[in-house]
Formats: sequence, structure tokens, C-alpha cells
Amino acid sequence: MSKISTAVQDVRNEFLREHRDLLAFTKNGADDVMRRVTAALALDTQAKEDVQFYSSAVDQAGYAGEVALADFKRELRRSVARAFLECQKNLVIEFVARLTPEAEIQLEDIEITAGQRPPRPIVPPPPPPPTAAEQLEAEVRRDWTHLRSSEIKRKRNNAAYRAMFDKLMAAGQLASQCTTLYNAGEEQR
Repeated sequence: MSKISTAVQDVRNEFLREHRDLLAFTKNGADDVMRRVTAALALDTQAKEDVQFYSSAVDQAGYAGEVALADFKRELRRSVARAFLECQKNLVIEFVARLTPEAEIQLEDIEITAGQRPPRPIVPPPPPPPTAAEQLEAEVRRDWTHLRSSEIKRKRNNAAYRAMFDKLMAAGQLASQCTTLYNAGEEQR
């Protein structure tokens, strides 16, 4: 089996696997969908040109062949997605029920691959959880604002708490809540 035939079979299997929820809603099943998509690809001159363009480069040895094979698969995925959407638009592929959220996402993936929809924005990862020192600092600040001095004095028996409290107090970050002076509307420290 040539590299191109293997690549075509790989792309077909990936399409069936990645979109199995969507294909389950088709009227005649996944095999019929792939048969119709293949027929649409056979009529698509752009898809034929893509296959001919990459067919000579795929057989190269080494890195150039690997890059050409990856490009061939990417273009073939795009062609299959366009053919699927064309078949759906022409009512050659019909869905028998309302799509589930998973199937809708898979349909959106096909539209993104075909270039008919912009890619989904990348969601940044959540911020890392605060370190123990950051948690202790937040606790000291919260206690300073919300607790009575007797409760803070009791918490200062913990050495780590006392060290953080003293550090923040020395840096002037724990200002008094009740002793700030005001003179004719101007704050004085």
C-alpha cells in the first residue's frame, strides 16, 4: 500500500472516529456518509489538484517526505470537511434528530477545518494556586481588617503567622483602621 493510500485511509478513520457522535445522527449511517463524501470529493477539482500536488512530494525520503505527508493529510482533512458540508448543504446528508451538544461541537469542528468558521479562541490556563506564603499573607491581611486584637494576639502564637504579621507591619502594609488624622478634609499620616 502506498503512502498516499495509507494517508487517505488514516484521514478517513480519523474523520469517522472524531465525528462519531455527529455521524450517529445521519439518516443512513457513517458508511453511507463516507461514500457520499468520497463521491463529492471525486467531483471536486480543487481536491483533485491537492492530491496531485502532494502525490509526488509524499514519496520523498526523510524530513521532506514527512512534511509533505503532514501537509497532504491536512489538505485532505480540509477537503473532506468541505465535501461533508457541501453534501449537508445539498441535503445529501440529513440528520434524523436534533443534534446533541457533543454532535454540534463536532459539526463546528468540521466547519473550522473547512475554513468556514474561525478557530475557537484559546482559553488561557487557570492561574496557579496561591503558595502557602501567599495564603498566609492574605489571612494576616484579612484578620487585621476583620478580627479583634485579642483574636489576632491568640493567632500570633504561631511562629509563621507572627513572622508574616511582623513583616507586613514593618513594611507599613497593616495601617491602623481608626487612628488616621484628618485636618479639614486632608488625610495626614
